[in-house]
Amino acid sequence: MIEDEELVMSPLCQTLEKNHCAVEILIYKGISDENWVLELEDEFGNSSVWDDLFATDKAALNAALEAIDDEGIEAFIGEPSPESKPLTEEEYAIDLAERVTASLPMAVTPTKALIHNVRNHETQPVKLKPRQRLHVDKCVYLGDEAGIACCCIAAGEPIVSSITHLKLDPKHPLYKELKDYQLKRKARLAYEGLRNDGCFRVD
Repeated sequence: MIEDEELVMSPLCQTLEKNHCAVEILIYKGISDENWVLELEDEFGNSSVWDDLFATDKAALNAALEAIDDEGIEAFIGEPSPESKPLTEEEYAIDLAERVTASLPMAVTPTKALIHNVRNHETQPVKLKPRQRLHVDKCVYLGDEAGIACCCIAAGEPIVSSITHLKLDPKHPLYKELKDYQLKRKARLAYEGLRNDGCFRVD
């Protein structure tokens, strides 16, 4: 729809639904114009604008109804834009990891599970303590099995941990979203019976 000038909207504008599809019938004109513009807009924001102008809004409405009857409402439904398509679970995790990266550094503390895993890791010389403050300097998505992982430095040694094994700072701007990701991932791993130590050595 034209947005750079003041428009007069017809009272005949309406939503039409057929065959589980819906379009907005938009009839409008510039405040100083005599003729009406006809536009159909689908739920994804795609629009079809008639080249011809109409002397009355009633004539424009009749043209829209006739076109929908002749061609079918599906002819005026386009494809969703990439922005409107829901992200897959993997796409969401990648996007979340990228947004965390943009907000680094991030302070975290190790969970009991991470402390235990590090202590029992033969090639990991670092010993973590409860409430030990760690700073995340990198966040990546390592695939479906490992999920989002964070690189932390402890005693000069890098530790890459699954984000599910880290306690987050409630003041972080992405805290709520990250906490939700942690809970959902833990529930999924428990349901699928997957084993994830959550700690990796980086040489």
